Amino acid sequence: MTRSMGVMGLCIMTVAYLGLLSIKRFELGLPDVLSSYLADLICMPLLLSSTLLLIRWIKHIPHFYLQIGHIAFVLCYVSIVFEYVLPRYHSTYTSDILDICCYALGATSFFFMQKRVFNSFDKAEAKV
Repeated sequence: MTRSMGVMGLCIMTVAYLGLLSIKRFELGLPDVLSSYLADLICMPLLLSSTLLLIRWIKHIPHFYLQIGHIAFVLCYVSIVFEYVLPRYHSTYTSDILDICCYALGATSFFFMQKRVFNSFDKAEAKV
């Protein structure tokens, strides 16, 4: 996978997420499955990718990758906050076990794809 493919994938996920939020915001209508679970599926790869890039930039470690423990911590944190804590205090949030499954699927896909996507960034930087 080339650097442009990795960037394109992140851009597509970002546009899909922003599009989904816009559709929800303007109440344009969307199938229930997409409305309920697409954001949860996309959120972990976006969150973890942003975290990885930020750590690399702040720490100046261009070959840093998130380990399974880091990803599991973020998965647990997001699941607890969005599926346990927030639904107790805000009626906007609802608790749903399938949301946690979507978070887990997104986190798992990030774990297996991060070296392919972000390794291409390393190779491109080495050529410069």
